[in-house]
Amino acid sequence: DQQAKLLSFCQNRSCTSVGSNQIDLVDARVISATNRDMDARIRSGLFREDLYYRIRDIRIHLPPLRERQEDILPLVHHYLSRLASRFKIPQPSISDELGRLLLRHEWPGNLRELESCIRMMLETHRGVSELTPSCLPDDILSERAAPRVKGDLSCGGHSAGLG
Repeated sequence: DQQAKLLSFCQNRSCTSVGSNQIDLVDARVISATNRDMDARIRSGLFREDLYYRIRDIRIHLPPLRERQEDILPLVHHYLSRLASRFKIPQPSISDELGRLLLRHEWPGNLRELESCIRMMLETHRGVSELTPSCLPDDILSERAAPRVKGDLSCGGHSAGLG
């Protein structure tokens, strides 16, 4: 039912607000993303073929973060800068060892997981000048996600939330 409504919107560029009978013309674009096999969903009847061809004008394939390893560290620095500014704290650097662990992680949650990881490190290790492997959330350090690093993993002894 919702797919039929979206198709109608895409074709007519109009919609009706909830509780209204007035049709409003809308100048908007529909941007959609999926990690699903759309051909299989169309074959199985889970997705309307006519809607698929209406919304797939421009296709951009963006591989998962684990396949774009060269993007990981620049994204880490981007999130560090943005979040440190938001939290009004000095931007810490990352140790080489932490950088290697971040590059080894599979990032099944892609950018959201990476941003969440950086946010958690900043929130739980406020005041450190350098983030090290011990600053990583436990799930990233786990055997499943990335091998533990042996040796001194101290994070400067500072730990305070940003509240």
